[in-house]
Amino acid sequence: MNKKRNYKIYLVSNVITSLAGGIFGPFYILFVQQKGGGLEKFAIAMGLLLLVQSIVSYYAGKFSDIFGRKPLLIFEGYVYAIVILLYLFIDKTWQLYSLQMIMGFLAGLELTASTAFLGDITEKEKRGADIGRYHAIVGIVTALAMMAGGYIIAIIGIKSVFVLMAVASTISASIFWFIKE
Repeated sequence: MNKKRNYKIYLVSNVITSLAGGIFGPFYILFVQQKGGGLEKFAIAMGLLLLVQSIVSYYAGKFSDIFGRKPLLIFEGYVYAIVILLYLFIDKTWQLYSLQMIMGFLAGLELTASTAFLGDITEKEKRGADIGRYHAIVGIVTALAMMAGGYIIAIIGIKSVFVLMAVASTISASIFWFIKE
């Protein structure tokens, strides 16, 4: 019974972050351009994130086995909220790159611990269906948020979306406290 409950909590947590991330995702390149960066700086920033994420993912799996998925996911969510707010204060390319590497570290933790956790909270006989349902729901929410994102950013401004993302990440991480391992 705990697995089903944990699955629902996990899904709600990820839907919240998907809403905020979906709103901002397509407009990140505009944010980089506002900070004086062209497509080449955007590509380097994204490449740094993915490079660090990939390296950290290797070790994050081992850490999640030792320390547990829940603590890593809570830690990642709270730190992400702080780091996302730091984007509001950057004005130099090196600051963008530094934050991208930190975000890559957090993404490596989150993706690996999250994937392992999803396996932990699903029944072996229905794992494929549960994971498929999870990805479908989160994907649809993200897609709808992306479609609405332009209107939302036009109303509240791109900087406000960073605050929205930080709040969503804090709420999402806080929801994990209700998970019973």
